[in-house]
Amino acid sequence: MRLHNRQIKAAFWTDTDLIRHLDRDGRMFYIGSIQLADDSGCLEDDPLAFKLHLYPGDMDVDLDFIQRYRDKLVEIDKLIPYESCGKKGLFIKNFHKHQSLKNPAPPGVPLPEWLTWEAFKSNPKAGKYTINHNILNGFLESSYEVLTTFFQPEPEPEPEPNINNNDHDTASVEIAEVYKCFEQEFARPLSPMEIERVSGWINEVGTSLTIEALRRSVLSGNFNFKYMDKIVLGWKKKNVRTLQEVAELDKQFEQNRQNKNNSVKSSRASPDEKLKRLEAL
Repeated sequence: MRLHNRQIKAAFWTDTDLIRHLDRDGRMFYIGSIQLADDSGCLEDDPLAFKLHLYPGDMDVDLDFIQRYRDKLVEIDKLIPYESCGKKGLFIKNFHKHQSLKNPAPPGVPLPEWLTWEAFKSNPKAGKYTINHNILNGFLESSYEVLTTFFQPEPEPEPEPNINNNDHDTASVEIAEVYKCFEQEFARPLSPMEIERVSGWINEVGTSLTIEALRRSVLSGNFNFKYMDKIVLGWKKKNVRTLQEVAELDKQFEQNRQNKNNSVKSSRASPDEKLKRLEAL
């Protein structure tokens, strides 16, 4: 995902539909989503990526702020969520109506079922996008039906379980919670470099141990990323991946420390004390 130069027409600022449903921050986020979309009008549905690209220096903007405006734009049909190739995306409605793209580039994210890409024979790196409005309208109508029946007293039939998607959603929630824990402890949003560092820890030792490293750093008074780096590196070298393994490692460390202290005390004992110990044996 990256930012692109896009056209924002003058009528945007007097669009009563946007003014009615979105405050100033919400309208600015909408412009940001237009610039993040590739030439297909699609972008990844990733609040963390929105934070990194649109608000890298705004300490008062967190993931909840972004999620709130993302959901509002979906509610008023400015953004259309979809899934393709196991990934979640957003399609900006009327994107191609307002953006004049002479030679659109190939898609950077998986396309929804109503959008197709056709490369030019003379230049495979350029081409055109075609929207099947029948499929798009059918998709929107089915979405409205789901929203309508959701509030009916009759229970909805349970969807067939999708283990891969559930695992992906659960992992995303867990990772978002890790960032939230760090932001709460630091009392500010994380910088892009800090987010990248935390992401690296999550990849190396998992979410639980990343939070445990944060907890130990706070309790020890060494409240900084360098100290947490040492903790994570130590666990990684010992191939520790669970909290139970951390507890066992701590227990072993404490036992070794006690043995060392006992050894030191024994070496410092007087000849009489050593003789008494030998007689006791």
